[in-house]
Amino acid sequence: MVFRSIVALWACLSVAGAETAVLMELASGRVVRRAGSDGRAVRPGSVVKPLVLAVMMDAGVDARKEIGCRRELRLGGHGLNCSHPAAVARVDGVAAIAFSCNSYFAERARGFDGGLLERGLRGFGLRVEATRSAEERVLQALGEERVRATPEEVAEAYRRLWQKGRREVFEGMQQAVEVGTAQAAGREFAGGKTGTARADAGVSPHGWFAGFVPRESPTHVLVVFVETGRGGVEASAVAAKWWKAWRR
Repeated sequence: MVFRSIVALWACLSVAGAETAVLMELASGRVVRRAGSDGRAVRPGSVVKPLVLAVMMDAGVDARKEIGCRRELRLGGHGLNCSHPAAVARVDGVAAIAFSCNSYFAERARGFDGGLLERGLRGFGLRVEATRSAEERVLQALGEERVRATPEEVAEAYRRLWQKGRREVFEGMQQAVEVGTAQAAGREFAGGKTGTARADAGVSPHGWFAGFVPRESPTHVLVVFVETGRGGVEASAVAAKWWKAWRR
């Protein structure tokens, strides 16, 4: 209940940064709607997590295996503590996406082959640099270092993700819009994922959201990027606004 209240509060706050929104057909990859003009490649933050889980599953990782969430995480001088409810103490890949658990992805990435992760993310069309240490590999898996993307590139990545058909990934994204971090997007999304990413300058983070619409039979992926705003929850609320305008 407290988590839902926090999401609702963020959804009511006014947008602080410039918005870019992209609506892409899942079948063809054609961009059918666009708002804003931000084409810069920036850190994707946690919006990369469904892609990371898909790459790891392709390499044999069991997405149903639970890991204890340590909550506290600091890497490269950055605080990356988990912000989900404390009751979410043990998570599998589904819950890790739904509640954006940094601890889960950090633990998985530490023991994962860096080359496989880099090649997998490149396969989704992201701009990836080779990692030089386990710490950089974790930061890459969290979308904070050595990976960048434009809003259109994130849309294409999610289109390719849709084509892979990984059940656990989509289940996590469905739970994200129903009970997790992406509730502000609304129930008209079949699934979605938020992302909050550190900006190159300033203290306000970039916000991301990527989700599939319409709910019953998805035909498009909608991606929103909010520059130096209030993060991923805000971006998911912005996505609800654009889908309401574009679905007519």
